[in-house]
Amino acid sequence: MTDWTDRLSDYLDGDMSGDELMALEAALQGDAELRAVLEELRVVREAAGSLPSRNPADDLWPGIQARIERGESAGVVSLAYVCRKAERGRITEKVAGRR
Repeated sequence: MTDWTDRLSDYLDGDMSGDELMALEAALQGDAELRAVLEELRVVREAAGSLPSRNPADDLWPGIQARIERGESAGVVSLAYVCRKAERGRITEKVAGRR
């Protein structure tokens, strides 16, 4: 069984075709929960589309560029490091009985 939830945005955008489109539409007919998720996504999309377009209040690039040129670090760490730390935290919580 396919989990179609991750493809609903593509469906709404009209970015699906052929067998995949037919399979999703069949899944929608038989799955009330999937239809509800699709409707929620439509509502969010419409609400987001009605928001006014705004420019950022400040241009952050000059400050970022200056720090780069000075060789300063912004505390950036690799994604691999974050994942390792997160996994260790989950293991620690499981050992301690906190889930």
